[in-house]
Amino acid sequence: MKTSEPQEAKKQQKNKRVRTNRTGVYVRESAKSRHLGRPDKCFDICYRIDGKLTWEKIGWVSEGYTPVMASHIRGERIREARHGGILGTKKKPMTFGKIWEKYYEWAQTNHRSFRDDFLRYNKHIKESLENLTLAQISPFQLERIKSELTKQKLSPQTIRHILGLIRQIINKAIEWGDYVGPNPIRGIKFPSTAHTNRLRFLTTEEAENLLGRIRVYSEQLYQACLLALHTGMRGGEIWNLRWADVDTVTGTIHILGPSYAHGPKSGKSRMADMMPRVRALFEGMDSGKPNEYVFTDRFGEKIKCFSGSFDCAVNDLGLNEGVKDRRHKVVPHTLRHTFASWLAMAGVSLQTIMEMMGHGRIEQTQRYSHLSPNMKKQAMETLHLMLAVKREAGNGEQEDAIADAIM
Repeated sequence: MKTSEPQEAKKQQKNKRVRTNRTGVYVRESAKSRHLGRPDKCFDICYRIDGKLTWEKIGWVSEGYTPVMASHIRGERIREARHGGILGTKKKPMTFGKIWEKYYEWAQTNHRSFRDDFLRYNKHIKESLENLTLAQISPFQLERIKSELTKQKLSPQTIRHILGLIRQIINKAIEWGDYVGPNPIRGIKFPSTAHTNRLRFLTTEEAENLLGRIRVYSEQLYQACLLALHTGMRGGEIWNLRWADVDTVTGTIHILGPSYAHGPKSGKSRMADMMPRVRALFEGMDSGKPNEYVFTDRFGEKIKCFSGSFDCAVNDLGLNEGVKDRRHKVVPHTLRHTFASWLAMAGVSLQTIMEMMGHGRIEQTQRYSHLSPNMKKQAMETLHLMLAVKREAGNGEQEDAIADAIM
């Protein structure tokens, strides 16, 4: 009995609540469970309602709980009591599966990629998270999902899409009041796609040969590819194009924004200017009603992707012969990439390219910076000229020093 007394005292010490720097939030160490090589910790909260002190266990660090999360939950408990909520009859937490159903109903009219969301959820997310409440989802579980996706040899971009969907679903749950607390995916590092960016772009000769070969297979596919090559439009933007968006008088194409379920990927509307070849293309086509799609199949339905004739034309020309790295393969997206590359080589600024391509972030455009080697030289020449003029005008020694250092 005497030998067990110190052990019992140590156990009690471990389970003792210690105040944190968050009001009403306490932490206690487990005498048995360990997490990341240290004793696991549990967070408790306390609050007074009508003078009565109430204690509530929130959860363990190993489950993804933090003092911030516990503080949020404590605040919600107090708000419920003050504004008519009954603590003993709190609304039952919704599972991730139920939140998904609510999200998918919203996405069908508000999110352009809701079909892709449906496939990603059912194939990669449902089995792991469907029956868990949002409070039960920890960063550790999400890291494990990320690890499993990596083991399946999915591309970094695909993994980013899957993790992004989880983040979006939980963010919507928070916005709709179905969950209180921080998003557990907030600390998850998304895989980088920098090394997967497409590198191959076509020379003008290759582009003309490819368009000519595609035209042998399909006039309509040729029209779509010409549009991608000379406007930089994405495939989805081309297939969603309606005649109301095409104005051959002003020579502009209106690519619709986020108020439409199938707007551009960046979520912003933009205008694409027609080069003479594109204008001639539209003027030579039989235009339809304003709300009709420009490109339809033989049944009058909207086309959803580039046909296999594109690959046939590429194979005929041997453009992918011996190419192993997917970044160097010629695919339909190569046409858009070629357009941006040509702009950079022509000396167009990255900011302008970003706007013309509809990129959401400048980082997406910076991949083309190496194709505009004259831009830095032009910038230095401009700066040198400005400083030289100031020095001649006698504007001070500072300009002299800067100019001398540059020259």
